[in-house]
Amino acid sequence: MLSTFFPRVTASSQFEDFGPDGLMTFQRPGWLSAKTPQYPQWVLVDFRTNREIATIGVLWFGIYNLSLNAGEQRVDAGTASMLLQVSPVLIAVLAAMFLGERFTAQLAAGLALAFSGVVVIGLSTSGGDNTGDLLGVVLCLVPAAAYSISVIVQKPLVAELSAVHVTWLACSIGVVTCLPWAGRLVAEVGDAPLSSTLWLVYLGVFPTAIAFTTYAYALRHMTASALGVTTYLDRKSTRLNSSHVSESRMPSSA
Repeated sequence: MLSTFFPRVTASSQFEDFGPDGLMTFQRPGWLSAKTPQYPQWVLVDFRTNREIATIGVLWFGIYNLSLNAGEQRVDAGTASMLLQVSPVLIAVLAAMFLGERFTAQLAAGLALAFSGVVVIGLSTSGGDNTGDLLGVVLCLVPAAAYSISVIVQKPLVAELSAVHVTWLACSIGVVTCLPWAGRLVAEVGDAPLSSTLWLVYLGVFPTAIAFTTYAYALRHMTASALGVTTYLDRKSTRLNSSHVSESRMPSSA
């Protein structure tokens, strides 16, 4: 489900129906309507827990989506997905530092390989005067860092709280973060064709509501580094989806 996020955002961006902030603002309320909590005691947690959930909400449901949506207006879906593949290595490094998970020689080799790939992609998409693409690469690396930090913060939380609990509260924080762009969202929804609006509903329900909840559930039962590696499975399906939805192509050197 997460792999379908990239081509759908790219397609909406190409049609210029929605800006990156409008896309992000729409996705968060869609999740809220799908996952309204039934138990008021869910919000009665201690200050440390609320602080960590707020961090996840701002980073993962705010900065991550805003930066990624903006980046996908400058690079294709396959490139954006590949750039995000540095995040599993970052997760493993942070997990070793803060969660006590094991850091191996293979992981160190993977770190070097991942960053080498990012450099190749950056160089291949920034030739000549095409500086906008280089900015797109940077914008796609910001969500990789936000995602990695959020997973590390979320890991201890899901050991104590349910996946729906953590995800719903984080999405609620995301809504607050996105409120400054609510006015632009209303204007863009009014001007956009119905098909683009329906794709945004899809993004809110499947890659956001269902995918983030199931990811949090999996994180409760797996190590952060092991779960991070599973995101490499998204790359091939993302490129297949992007070829059908937005006709995007990876640079040959990437």
